[in-house]
Amino acid sequence: MNRGNLLRFPLFASFLWLSIFLAGAVPGVLFPITGLVFAAAAIVLGATDDARLKSTSLVLGFVGLAAFTGGIRVPEGTRWDRYPRLLPDSASYTAIPPDRVEQFRGILVADSSAAALSAEPLSRCALKLEQVQSADGQHRGEAAGCILVWIRGGRILYRGQEIVVHSGLSTHDEPGRFAYHSWAEASQVEVGEFRRS
Repeated sequence: MNRGNLLRFPLFASFLWLSIFLAGAVPGVLFPITGLVFAAAAIVLGATDDARLKSTSLVLGFVGLAAFTGGIRVPEGTRWDRYPRLLPDSASYTAIPPDRVEQFRGILVADSSAAALSAEPLSRCALKLEQVQSADGQHRGEAAGCILVWIRGGRILYRGQEIVVHSGLSTHDEPGRFAYHSWAEASQVEVGEFRRS
């Protein structure tokens, strides 16, 4: 392999690092599609007799391989720790302090799931926060962020359903996508209509 080809490895390494870094921050389907486009272009250019086009095909092949690698699944916590500002719904705030919240409303971003190894029926669901209200009902305002809600004795809930939870809100200290968490009984949860989140 000549020196010119060796110099292309840093380019490949750069694209590989960038793809892995962004894995999960953008729709995963973009990586294989991009990889296929670059690979197809590399094959077409590599079949020509022009030396410069062959050289370009090698670069495109490296870029395509790096894009394919970008499709690797990265653990959710790693993604949110690495580039939280790039991810949707990463901004979190409440119009009133979280410790004063006694009711909040939001949209489920995924179906609820049963908690493993629980002695009582317990489900967990991820909620996209939209509104909070104080205990006395005098203060209400907009909010944003993702909440992990634990519901004791609750039924299965589905993505897109609007729910109102009559319970407190706490800051979630563990790394990951959740800015807040809350515990509630099934009787404290009002389930509304399906909405687009």
